Parts: sequence; structure tokens; C-alpha cells
Amino acid sequence: MYNITCENNNKVYIGQNIDPYKQFKQHMCRARKKMKHDIDISKTINLTFKLIILYSNMHKYKADRMENLYIQYFDSTFKTSYNNLKGKPTSFKKY
Repeated sequence: MYNITCENNNKVYIGQNIDPYKQFKQHMCRARKKMKHDIDISKTINLTFKLIILYSNMHKYKADRMENLYIQYFDSTFKTSYNNLKGKPTSFKKY
């Protein structure tokens, strides 16, 4: 599980991947498309992002639950940050 933070505006993206470093590189390659609304506001600013590893080696079900909690904690939904959803719907199953 990882957090990508834009150091220019403090917006975050929460995600999970087996290889967060590779995923970070992919996010940065697509940053101009995915984060277009920030780039359009000020095209002269070079946005700077940092990767923070939150957890590793976690069971998939627990990772889904933690991802949802972190999205809520950082308020990283699309209206205020970069996550499109409030988290994975499967993590809200009751057992």
C-alpha cells in the first residue's frame, strides 16, 4: 500500500500494488492525463510527487480495508485529491 503526494498542492493518491515503485513510475508517466486539472490551472508549475510506502506484505482483504481507511483519512477522493473512488467496495463486506 502506498501514498503518492503532490508536494505542490498536498493532494494525495492512495493505492496498493505488489510493486509500488513500478506502479509509481506508471502513475508518473500518466500524470499529465490523470491529473490534468491541476496542470491546467498553472502550466508553468512543475508538479513534484513523492512516494510513501504505507504497508507491505499484507493479505488482499486486509489491504482493501486499509486502502479504504487511508482514502477516508487523507480525504483523497477525486473532489479533493486523486482517488476516483472512496475505496474498493469488496472491503465493506460484513462477516
